[in-house]
Amino acid sequence: MASVRRLLLAVILGASFCISLVGYCRDGSIPLLDLSTRGSLGAVQVTYHLPTTPKPSLLCNCSKSSDASSASDAVDKFVSQETAVENLIPLSQLKEKIDFSRHDGLSSLDHRALNRYYLCAPSARSGLSAEKTTGSIKCKKRRFLDRSSPLVALASSPGSGNTWLRLLLEQAAGVFTGSIYCDHSLKTHFPGEHIVSGNVLVVKTHRCDTRELPEDIQEGTGVKMFDRAVVLVRNPFDALVSEANRRWNSRKNVDSHVGLANEKTFIGNSNWDWYVETKSNSWGYLLHTWLSHAHFPVHVVQYEKLVNNTRQELRKVLEFLEVSHDNQTLDCAVNSGNHGNFKRTKHLNFNPFSDANKAVVNHVLRQVTPILARHGILYKSL
Repeated sequence: MASVRRLLLAVILGASFCISLVGYCRDGSIPLLDLSTRGSLGAVQVTYHLPTTPKPSLLCNCSKSSDASSASDAVDKFVSQETAVENLIPLSQLKEKIDFSRHDGLSSLDHRALNRYYLCAPSARSGLSAEKTTGSIKCKKRRFLDRSSPLVALASSPGSGNTWLRLLLEQAAGVFTGSIYCDHSLKTHFPGEHIVSGNVLVVKTHRCDTRELPEDIQEGTGVKMFDRAVVLVRNPFDALVSEANRRWNSRKNVDSHVGLANEKTFIGNSNWDWYVETKSNSWGYLLHTWLSHAHFPVHVVQYEKLVNNTRQELRKVLEFLEVSHDNQTLDCAVNSGNHGNFKRTKHLNFNPFSDANKAVVNHVLRQVTPILARHGILYKSL
């Protein structure tokens, strides 16, 4: 009986982990994953199966290893907080707790959006002031939109520059951006953090939900799906290193977004090897779903082009979003973004990828290359 209970628990936690990491497939089922333990790490190994010819049905099953019961504890710690359904505070109480004069347009948020705004409070020690974040440059006074606009995703794999692009867009458009997550260290700088509604310009997501938002987001926002998407793509090798630096550097709070991890994090570290395998597959799966199976308009931004020609690429995004802009505002936004706190200025002085690491990433890259080629993006294998 005990073994049966453990197996049942593993199945439930495994399903939660699948949902948390990659979201739902087009038909609402869970993506195909292999769950197994890896040696002394005690962690869960996740492998996505990306078919050469896109077939959504092949990606929409969740497989379990025979050793799933021994992985249950490891799975549990990967279930992210945003999957929990949040309590809806009565509107009358929210109106007493929230200072509506703090941000323009805040009063236009509906009950659910106000609830998420309140529950995602700024960190007591968020690192830097909001002024310092933008280099003390203000292009436009930011606000929440007072109308229900289309819900636009800003989708990317972690480490692809999502937060930096949010900063550029807010400065150029004068509208707050949202997120399906609640990063307390970012709330001071991005008041729209955790908001999923048409009151924000775009909504940050690292999930693969191209048809319907996860149930927890639906219940917390009343919104079922995105209407459009901006998809930010970065070279997988660079994205992996960038996210590892954010996760494992010694800085705290918002400073962690631009910190560097030390060499011991990468060289000879089995956790790094596991991370490369899981996250490179996640990178490929996200692009596979957003660029091949989205049922709405999608604008693709290549990170490398955004860095080399920020002004031109930012203009293209604003045009896709149908946001009015002028040359002066664009120049200000670019200057603000380049002097802000969400673009790393220092980089590793060594190559953290072993030959085995390279083989893993190259394998995923080869599968996604035809999809990226349709958008004029080509990344070479290492």
